[in-house]
Amino acid sequence: RITQLEAKLLGVRQIAEAQDILCAQHGISKEEAYRVIREQAMQKRITAEEIAKSIIHANEILGLRRQPA
Repeated sequence: RITQLEAKLLGVRQIAEAQDILCAQHGISKEEAYRVIREQAMQKRITAEEIAKSIIHANEILGLRRQPA
């Protein structure tokens, strides 16, 4: 049970980080960023957490710095 809660918390943190990246890169609101993440997850039939991980990973690969919110 603790492992599941830790995994869920990590997912929430990753979604928040991905939202921050999208906000900084595209000048959109956190709500819009979350909508984009959810929409992509539904289209690809994967979890929002997986989309968030992909956004974070792409941001790291491209060497882009996260800007403070």
